[in-house]
Amino acid sequence: MDYLLLSTVAEEPSCDYCFSYDIGCAHSIYFERRTLSYDECLHLDFDRVNIRWAIPKKHLPGHGPKHSKFSLNFLSWVGRTYGEGIEVGWSHMNPVAMSTREMTAGARHEALDCHWNDWNHIKTINFGMYDVF
Repeated sequence: MDYLLLSTVAEEPSCDYCFSYDIGCAHSIYFERRTLSYDECLHLDFDRVNIRWAIPKKHLPGHGPKHSKFSLNFLSWVGRTYGEGIEVGWSHMNPVAMSTREMTAGARHEALDCHWNDWNHIKTINFGMYDVF
């Protein structure tokens, strides 16, 4: 997880980040120290990079009473973020794995891309289905 995160932000010399991660409270503890074990090109200047950690809302109850420090409800500049939206589609994509596992890489990419496009299309169509008044 550290490598993925560092690879994503390494090109930005100074910035503010808010990372939402299921175990963000535990993962954040030694993050700065762990970054030193990676190649120098992935090191961050923590004097110029501000990282805030959050826990997605569905995972908050399992973190005990001192979770508010990591709650998206109380962090500045995150709006009314839910933090779980990225995971919602996976339950609908799991059955596709059986039909794509023996495909070549290109065919698998095309098939998964098609399924994700359909998922996003249906989601977009349903935006107007609910009356908010």
